Amino acid sequence: MDPVAIIIPTYNSASLVELAVQSVLGQLRPGDELIVIDDGSSDSTADVLKPLLPRITYIRTENQGVAAARNLALGRTAAPLIAFLDADDQWLPGKLDLQRQLMEARPDVVFCFSDFRSLLDTGEIVPYCLKHWQADYGLTAAAWAQAAGEGQAYSSIAPLPEGIGDFPVHITDFFAPEVKAPCVNTSSTMVRREKAGEALHFDHKLTPYEDWMCYMNLARRGPGALLNTETVFRDDCHDRPRLTAVEKLVKASIRVQLLERLDTADRDRFKEILSERRGHKAAILLGLGRSKEARVELRQMRNAPASYRLMAALPGPLARALVQVRKAMKKGN
Repeated sequence: MDPVAIIIPTYNSASLVELAVQSVLGQLRPGDELIVIDDGSSDSTADVLKPLLPRITYIRTENQGVAAARNLALGRTAAPLIAFLDADDQWLPGKLDLQRQLMEARPDVVFCFSDFRSLLDTGEIVPYCLKHWQADYGLTAAAWAQAAGEGQAYSSIAPLPEGIGDFPVHITDFFAPEVKAPCVNTSSTMVRREKAGEALHFDHKLTPYEDWMCYMNLARRGPGALLNTETVFRDDCHDRPRLTAVEKLVKASIRVQLLERLDTADRDRFKEILSERRGHKAAILLGLGRSKEARVELRQMRNAPASYRLMAALPGPLARALVQVRKAMKKGN
């Protein structure tokens, strides 16, 4: 079977990256590489990983972000299969063999991914979290089921590793569902490098959605495969401050950019989604009192809400005050 290069970017996550690395080491086969990119950590990451050398390749760089770290690692390996793992996640047993065997059995597949479970701040472990991701972006369970299809048993494609029960595998064109919602968790992904070509690249200008754009581009290269099982354990119990309005605007702006980067035919195909994302961005701009910028977005929408158009016609401070009143009224109902 083809060797795999596993890429782990890390930044000030010494205790977590050690767990991530340990979750991979027992799954490696001869010829595999485990590359840890230390993205300018100022903690004890180097000391924690030193005992694991030379079983792992450790590269330290100046802090440039996760996209640059992944791209750097991609340039340091010639492995035909690439897998990713974030420093605050861990692989479940059998993950690497499941995907390696599937990719060998189905050479047409460009990339494969799986579902995952998450540990929350409350201590609760939530299984099969992919559906929650999709729901947050408006991709309904029915729409997802239609896009993914019925699937086929993994055991009909490749032998199951010992101790792992059978599950469905959905092999299809994931471009449309990926445009609508981020369906691919990076830590669960394996990519066939030759078929991926230049699409296997993370654009740092699109942070925090650099991976979303990458998987949209990969889906354009050929079929993907969803392993309808959990192969990743995500640690989501870090203390994360509530997003500010400006941070929300950055995220909303990048979501618009993702669709604007599509070619003309695809932008027309997904014009309703682009319109919705512009509306979301306009609403945030109005809440910030930036009426002029909101008007620019609303003019490009297909059917901008009348209430948005009215507020955008007002001076910024008044528009912001009206947004706050609307929010207060919603909370009171």
